[in-house]
Amino acid sequence: MPDAVFGIEYQGYGARFFALECDRDNEPIRRTNLTQTSYLRKLLQYRQVFRERTYRSHWDLPNLLVVNLTTSELHMRKMMELAAELCDGGSNFLLFKTMPSLGDFARPEPPTGRLLTQAWLRPGRPSFLLEQPMERR
Repeated sequence: MPDAVFGIEYQGYGARFFALECDRDNEPIRRTNLTQTSYLRKLLQYRQVFRERTYRSHWDLPNLLVVNLTTSELHMRKMMELAAELCDGGSNFLLFKTMPSLGDFARPEPPTGRLLTQAWLRPGRPSFLLEQPMERR
């Protein structure tokens, strides 16, 4: 279950939908026991959701991308390495960015729009801009 699900409508282009994963680096990347929480478990679940396109039947969404926010560049790189390993070298549906304020209990970052205007990283693929509309229908 993601932390949030939201959509962005691109006027004249349709909408794109997102599952938000906020990772505060409180759980390990890998565990040998998949009944325990880990980022490995989340990625395996999302991979299955995309293979079976269950976001369509479960939420009635035509598309879905998973945006992953985490606390540090190092942790993000480890998450991306695992994603590349599980997704045959790369992934179009997994997007990554850091937000250091997730790691502490300080006030959140003020809204700047950077999550929309700055590129998100994708394992084994070119970066991705949320503000960029989809192709015309």
